[in-house]
This record gives sequence, structure tokens and C-alpha cells, in this order.
Amino acid sequence: MVGFHSRLFGIGLVDLRGAFGLGFDEGAWLSTLATAPQIVFAPAVAWLAAAFGIRRVMVVPALVYAVVSLLIPLTSDFTALAVLHVVHGALLGVFVPATLMIIFRNLPMKWWITAIAIYALRGAFTVNSGTALLDFYVQHIGWQYLYWQDVVLAPLLAFLAYKGSPRESVNMDLVRHADWGGMLFLGMGLTMLSVAVDQGNRLDWFENGVVISTFAGGLVLIAAFFVNEMLVERPWASLGAIGTRNVALLISVALLYLMSSLSNSVLVPNYLTTVAGLRPEQIGVTLVTWVCGPLILMTPIAVWGHA
Repeated sequence: MVGFHSRLFGIGLVDLRGAFGLGFDEGAWLSTLATAPQIVFAPAVAWLAAAFGIRRVMVVPALVYAVVSLLIPLTSDFTALAVLHVVHGALLGVFVPATLMIIFRNLPMKWWITAIAIYALRGAFTVNSGTALLDFYVQHIGWQYLYWQDVVLAPLLAFLAYKGSPRESVNMDLVRHADWGGMLFLGMGLTMLSVAVDQGNRLDWFENGVVISTFAGGLVLIAAFFVNEMLVERPWASLGAIGTRNVALLISVALLYLMSSLSNSVLVPNYLTTVAGLRPEQIGVTLVTWVCGPLILMTPIAVWGHA
């Protein structure tokens, strides 16, 4: 859902602007409001899963997400669209880290490699196949299915998460000593920085008050997060733990993986759509054939070779 929706929304924004009757600026802000809130809850999902259990973190947000996905194509007021997209994006940001939690907490260790391979596959696969899927929706059954596909997928996600994860009681000790301030500072700070970066090029960076205020506000909140973690009795993200050798190496590996995978999965489709100006109907089948096909073929071979 995360991969397909992000891709469909990104390349389908031109069609969505026409469908919603939005100008260029409104469309650009809608894009930012749909993507930046994905960071709000994402850093805290692991803690939320430990405190409340995977079921509570996945099931209810997935059902709410389905309702919001149903309502968005039926809305024409820009303010309502903006609010729905903020909620939509914030809920969407829960699912990716929660999926990793399910892999490591609920699957036997012998299945970790397979699950991580599928998890890694979805990024490149959805980016490249999403172009053909957008073409199918817009040309044949309607742009609304950019959102309405999730009306089906989100309840399915909720059902599988409910059946596949154990019943866990709320960890009241964690809740009583929750570092809500630290989680809020970091999530909102990163979100404000994302807004500043996303709108910076369009609004001429530091020549614009909105960019300056969101950038400065994000830095202040992140600084407040570090101060909070040093002062609070039971920090949510211990600075000492983050700075240990193994954690630092793990974060570095994850960062390098994201950089390399994004450059390979996004470079070609973004060049064809943004620089070359080609429509989804012109490149969709090509990307599915020459990118998604090899991905599907090579992923099982790589997993089998590791095993």
C-alpha cells in the first residue's frame, strides 16, 4: 500500500489536480501534505508496538486508513482535502516500520531472510509497476482507484495482522513512563524539515517565509528532542544506546542501503516521467517487462542462494 500509493500519487498528481480542480500551487501543497506526515509516527512505531502490541498498532489504523481512502475522491473542498491527506499520510507512515516489527517479533528466525527479501522487493517493484497501474486506472476504470484500491487492501492488511500476530496486553509500565515529548519532538521536527525541503525548490528556499519558518521550526524541535532525551528520567531513544558501535553501524548500513536502492529504483522511472516528459501509457509496460520481471525472477534466486 505504501509503495503503490506513494508512486501512484507522485506520477498521478497532474491527473489529480484536474480531477480535484486544483491550481499548480494547491497541487504542490497537496503533494507535500500527503507525503510529509508519513514521518510523524514512523520513528515511534517500534515503541508503540512494544507498548500496545502489533495488533493495536496495525489493525485500527488500517481500518481508519480505509475509510479516509474512501472519502478523499468524494471530496472537493481544498481544506477538507488537505486535512484528509494529512491523516492519510500519517496513517500510511505507520505501516512500513510496523511490518518490520512483525517480521522480527512474530516470524521464526528461519523465515527472516525471505521476509526481508520480500520487504526489500516491494520498493523497486511498486515504483516501476506503479506507472502501468496508474495508466490502467486512469485510462480504464477511473482515477478514484488511486485511493479506492486501499479500501480493499487496508482491511485485508488489518485482517492478516489480526490473525498473524499474538494477542498482547498493554505494557502499562511502558505507558506510565512514556516519553511522549521526545516522540512528539522528533516526529514533528522531521516532518517540518520534510515540508521545508519539499517546498524549498518551488518557493525559492530561504527567500520564502514558509520555508524559513518550517526549516527553523524543525531544527528547534529536533534540538528539543535531544535536550529532552538527556533530561527525562526514562528516555524513549537513549542517546547512549544510539551512539553505541553496533547501533551506529546498523544505522549506517540502513542509510547506505536506502541511498543505493532508491537511486536504482527511482532513477529510471523518474527520469522518464519528469525529464523526458513521457506519460504512464508510454512507459508502463516497458518498466513492468524490463524491471519488474527481473526483480521477481532474481529475488527467489537470491534468497535460495543465501540459504
